[in-house]
Amino acid sequence: MNIIKLGTEVVVSDPCYTIPTWCQVIVKNVLPGNYHSFLKKTDEGDWGIRNSVLLVIHEDHMDTKKKWYHHGGTVGVDSGQAGIFSSESYRNDEIAEQIGEGEYGAFPLMRDESGDIWYEKMCSRTLGESGWGHYPEGVVSRSGIGDGSYQLRVARHKGKIVGLAIDYLMENRLNLNFYKEEVFS
Repeated sequence: MNIIKLGTEVVVSDPCYTIPTWCQVIVKNVLPGNYHSFLKKTDEGDWGIRNSVLLVIHEDHMDTKKKWYHHGGTVGVDSGQAGIFSSESYRNDEIAEQIGEGEYGAFPLMRDESGDIWYEKMCSRTLGESGWGHYPEGVVSRSGIGDGSYQLRVARHKGKIVGLAIDYLMENRLNLNFYKEEVFS
């Protein structure tokens, strides 16, 4: 099962970006706890099967339909991937060895700055056949149509954020009423 643990502050970003970067979103007021992660894929004709939405939902809020709202933040992508990460783990090289390799295996990069070892681990998840992967405190996926800017949507319960979704602009709906069994693998 794809379960991650998030705290009260979450980074939604292309994992190549250091903090702060104008096109990443730092989300506060998140309900801490375990989140189930899902990836929706759609058939885009000549483009093939593409990732359309990366979503996480708090374990205590899985059984109800949610109304999803546009967060207002822009999630920029320059390395063809984006994810939802606990702020403590984001670009944290100290935890990189504990994370392990993803489906793609080792992906060595030039290590120019702090966080690059962690970034390699994210690349090893998105370059595999499935196009996504998780570790204990985050989830990352290839963006559906590559680099660009994508929308962040959130679901709330009693003032706390209990769901986050990166919409890779393929759903063409303003209100994404997701329910885990209906649309996600």
